[in-house]
Amino acid sequence: MEEGTSMKNLSFYLLCGVWLMPVFAQEPVEEAKVLNATAASEVQSATPPVPRDAVLFSYRGIEMTAGVFMQYNMNSLERIYDEDPKDKDQQILDLLEYSVFSACVAEEGRKLGFDKKPEIASALHRKEIDWLADYFVGRNVHDNYDGSEEVLKKYYEDNIDKYRETERFQFRHIFFKTIDEPAEKQKEALQRAKDALARLKAGEDFVKVASEMSDSPKKGEIVGPFRVDEPDESKRINPEIQKAVLALETGKYSDIIKTKYGYEIFRLEEHVLPDPKPFERVRGEIDYERRLAYITQLKKDTVAKYFDEAVKGWNPEIVKNPAAKDEDLICTVYGEPLTVGYYRSMVKGREDAVQKEIDKVGLDPFIRYHLVFRLIAYKKACEMGLDKRLPSIERKQLNELQWLQKAYFDHAWKEYKDSHPITEEMIQKAYEENKIRILAPRDAEIAEIFRAVPEEKTDERYRVFKAQQEAQSALEKAIERIKAGEDFAAVAREVSEATNAAEGGYVGKVNSQSTYRGRTYISEVFRLEEGQFSEKPVSCDGGFAVVKVLKMYDRVPLSLEEARPRLTEIVLGQMRTAFRNELGKKLVNWDEVKIDPVVRDAVSRFGGVAREVFHDEPQGK
Repeated sequence: MEEGTSMKNLSFYLLCGVWLMPVFAQEPVEEAKVLNATAASEVQSATPPVPRDAVLFSYRGIEMTAGVFMQYNMNSLERIYDEDPKDKDQQILDLLEYSVFSACVAEEGRKLGFDKKPEIASALHRKEIDWLADYFVGRNVHDNYDGSEEVLKKYYEDNIDKYRETERFQFRHIFFKTIDEPAEKQKEALQRAKDALARLKAGEDFVKVASEMSDSPKKGEIVGPFRVDEPDESKRINPEIQKAVLALETGKYSDIIKTKYGYEIFRLEEHVLPDPKPFERVRGEIDYERRLAYITQLKKDTVAKYFDEAVKGWNPEIVKNPAAKDEDLICTVYGEPLTVGYYRSMVKGREDAVQKEIDKVGLDPFIRYHLVFRLIAYKKACEMGLDKRLPSIERKQLNELQWLQKAYFDHAWKEYKDSHPITEEMIQKAYEENKIRILAPRDAEIAEIFRAVPEEKTDERYRVFKAQQEAQSALEKAIERIKAGEDFAAVAREVSEATNAAEGGYVGKVNSQSTYRGRTYISEVFRLEEGQFSEKPVSCDGGFAVVKVLKMYDRVPLSLEEARPRLTEIVLGQMRTAFRNELGKKLVNWDEVKIDPVVRDAVSRFGGVAREVFHDEPQGK
């Protein structure tokens, strides 16, 4: 490799191969040549920004520009720029090595004609349509959208009610329960409330009094926030509580107030009034809203202007037909086929959201303004020459690199696997090397005391809350009895509501991957040691429980047959590593790779490469 860099070992093959790592073990990697990070530090950091189309490296006719390198490694570069690690130079060179390797792999795919395969050519063309349609929108926004401060402020003033704070509040309370209590208990509750109020008036801290005296599980914690005009009925607070709290000044506490649940003392912590938000806080939101409105109107205007000349064979209803084939046409747009398959790929993974929008606007408008528009915008972008601009060229090179690299990898990896079948000897060897790490899930033999709670419903919220309180109270008493020396099984027979109560709550064996009564329950089991039981009720599927571990079993290695699927993955991982190393040696002679030191230094620094400029300067309105 030129510019005096030395070669050591093939580290980048392991660093950058996301699909290569074995599950448990990794074969040693042979020594080979790589770049040395020390040369990078010799380049002056004051190098001015280089053009995006400056060639970063070349190798046997293969080139990659600074711009393509930046896009290809964007996530890694952002992390490096942000963290500025001590080994930044070496990390940049690792990315550079992987980029050289990737470009060589993609070139092999091109030599085999993968870029001419219908499925790859179609995917690349669809990507080109998408980014040029986006560039068409960007050019129109750049040239015609007015996002000046004056316009945004006027919009803010004309629509001030849209930008008011949501009126909301939060509070603390000290609660003394009377609902479902006998008269004597209710009388006691009132006296306790009076005692608490007296302590507050004497200057004691509200939270301290609440933590010591309140019957609420909140124990003085903040409750809320709640919206004053909450549209969701399930999130509304009791109106009499809201009225009592909002009658207070912030930081002040109330007198004793009787509600249907008991006696309460409230303290208002925060009350946000529906005042207008400052313009500076909502400026970005306003700009976004107006840009979105402009783009929506642009789509409608563009389709209305060009639809008749562009669209032939309009048949949007075909997408409703489940028997329609992917290649069936919805229409053509300037000769470009708009197929059912394109529609299906666009909505895949977001069917509910798409159907919601179709229900709102109709199928015909949806397809016009989402799909037909993109094809019209693509055509107009090409007529404007946007496909010849540097960002488009970079995008095209990047997409070809990614698709051809994957295609050739898949092809070469299949050939390698076919010529290197996994043998029983390889499985046996992997088992011997990894069996102490391939273990069965841990087992525990347990018993339980379970109390059921009904499913929560909006209109039965208090009934459910009451059942939860009763279940937890019953289990807390059971825990105290067991701590006092009573037999767990005997308490379970008396207290538990599960069908296993007659057997002293005996559940049997569960393992760490079990779903019995939910993950919180299982987590509690394996938090405990043998002989221990829960010191507080555990929330679980269907209610609450106290768990006791009768016996904890050690994890044991899986048998070879039980471990076979995992062993196969280990062997495949080892094969992938060997395959990648062999491919790297075959495709790249590092002594012939030419790297421009100035461009290399530029990509290592934030701002070292000229930013992507698509539109002519100056920026629009």
